[in-house]
Amino acid sequence: INKWKVPKPLIVDEDKDVEYLINAFIRYNRECALVKNSDGKIVGIVTLFDLLKMFVPKRRRHFILRVPRLVLEGKVLVKDIMSRGLVTIHLDNDLADLLNTMVRYEVSHVTVVDEKDEPVAVLSKRIVLKELLGIEKLVEIH
Repeated sequence: INKWKVPKPLIVDEDKDVEYLINAFIRYNRECALVKNSDGKIVGIVTLFDLLKMFVPKRRRHFILRVPRLVLEGKVLVKDIMSRGLVTIHLDNDLADLLNTMVRYEVSHVTVVDEKDEPVAVLSKRIVLKELLGIEKLVEIH
């Protein structure tokens, strides 16, 4: 992995609100962020998918609300929607290791760590296809 130029990970505090997270995703053109606690330790990951899940209709007793909740009730923090723990590979692993890890753990994002287990990148399926495999456009299917 270390022979490819990969973007540094976006890291946000777990106590930031979702509005801050959305703005960070847009500003830095990212689809995920690592999450750190007040001690600076990485404790999880939050993705666009985690944000989208907030708007899925919720079950209420025996019926389902058909209209998504577009306005959030109260302040939602990053730690309320993030996934705890990370799927990681080491910087010296190769592309096959990365692909096998994504498939084995059924994840869209894998955190790349250095020899000190510090995160140096988060690789998504999109980055793998575009940057590592060189696939930028799909051929139109007729």
